[in-house]
Amino acid sequence: MKSFFQKYKPNTVALVVLVIAAILVALLLPGMYYLNARVKPIDLTGIEEVDSSVVTYHIDESVLQPEYIYVRGYAYIPGEKITGFDQRLVVIDDVTGAAYQIPTTMVTREDVTSAVNDGINYDAAGFEGAVKMSKVPEQYTVKLLYMCNGHQYLIDIFAW
Repeated sequence: MKSFFQKYKPNTVALVVLVIAAILVALLLPGMYYLNARVKPIDLTGIEEVDSSVVTYHIDESVLQPEYIYVRGYAYIPGEKITGFDQRLVVIDDVTGAAYQIPTTMVTREDVTSAVNDGINYDAAGFEGAVKMSKVPEQYTVKLLYMCNGHQYLIDIFAW
């Protein structure tokens, strides 16, 4: 009598596993993209607008293309370890004042911790976000909503 592992040829098992993985990826990626690519309205009432004297920030890369906007950078409060990442890029309609948060993710930035070199870990200070231009108003300003460690600050990083 053959054991369980001897019943099946290794190439066949590998092919079946590969097909199942491909099906899962084909089903999950569009769903994840849809969830992450949504532009959501956000209420900025009562959020204090600050400059670099309160929150240190730097934009490493900003791309404005006919199809999309991409922003990558970092922000932190000097002397304060980021214990919970919550930074969001926000697009504000210059005509109506409506605000929309765009998908923003944390980027580990060990280089920031090394450069500041004050004994505080700023590795979680990095962020990046992208959005399709079709989701953005014609006239807009891009700002950063910094909500790490319970703060609520809005930073005017630039306007195109």
